[in-house]
Amino acid sequence: MERLRKLSLRVVLGVAALVALALGGAVLAGATGDDDDEAPIAAADAQRARQASERAVPGGTVGDVDADGEDGAAYEVEVRRPGGGAVDVLLDRSFRVLRTSAEEDEDGRGAPAGAAARPVFSNPTRITNPYLPLSRLRHVELRGRSDGKAVRSVRTRLKRTEPFTVHGRRIHAMVVRDAAYADGVLKEIALDFFAQADDGTVYYLGEDVDNYDSTGKRVINHEGQFRYGRDTKTLGVAMPARPRPGQRFTFERIPGVGTETNRVSRLNATLKVPFGRFDDVLVIVGNAEGEREVKRYGKGVGLLQERSAEGGVDLVSVRR
Repeated sequence: MERLRKLSLRVVLGVAALVALALGGAVLAGATGDDDDEAPIAAADAQRARQASERAVPGGTVGDVDADGEDGAAYEVEVRRPGGGAVDVLLDRSFRVLRTSAEEDEDGRGAPAGAAARPVFSNPTRITNPYLPLSRLRHVELRGRSDGKAVRSVRTRLKRTEPFTVHGRRIHAMVVRDAAYADGVLKEIALDFFAQADDGTVYYLGEDVDNYDSTGKRVINHEGQFRYGRDTKTLGVAMPARPRPGQRFTFERIPGVGTETNRVSRLNATLKVPFGRFDDVLVIVGNAEGEREVKRYGKGVGLLQERSAEGGVDLVSVRR
């Protein structure tokens, strides 16, 4: 699971409680964006948006209502169609329908539509996806607030790899160490496992977790850890090869534990965080057992920001 959600920053760098990253979390000083989705939606406005969307898609089941700040839209509403699939309904501030767009459902395996049915991993530790270029990032730090506490996530790419068997073939995954702190006290250390397929999709194969006591000195349990092939048959997707608005994919699906799904919301947002200002920002909305989070990624850098109901983190430093 993502550090943010787990620490009650609990979606990664995600995944922040990014899942549904809820908007309206505390904002780190100096971190701003021109997206309207930073403000929470009033309950009455959300209800009006749902009603308008129900009329636009008769018989559909209305899901999340998100703020939108693009091309005159104020709200984006997800509606599941009776015959399957989903539609995004975009509304202006008067709750008039501007347009609808069909979403791309995942392919049943948890991978985004169009991903290889049996991914090939010729060089799985060479992770160069523009929105998650882990091979180019040696050390990353994010800071913010969650549940009234100052939180910090320090992610370090390790030199070691971890073996997995995927579709009968042995591969080696990259290992990223993620240390999470709250008010300066170590709360968790996780070893996250990633592999990039030849088509550019980055897969998430699980994590080993050490959770610490209130002193940050003693490991008390390993809650949240899992591995592909042992605890789940779903090969989680951390980042699609070619993200497209409406695209869906599964980050985690662990029987008896829970599921985290993601949806690509936008590709052209603008965001300023302590590390810098970015255009063409990828926005992904996640949902894990009803918890919503929003994650934003920049090309060549990866995760820029996570927001959830409990708070959020922003990218402050990168060492390559």
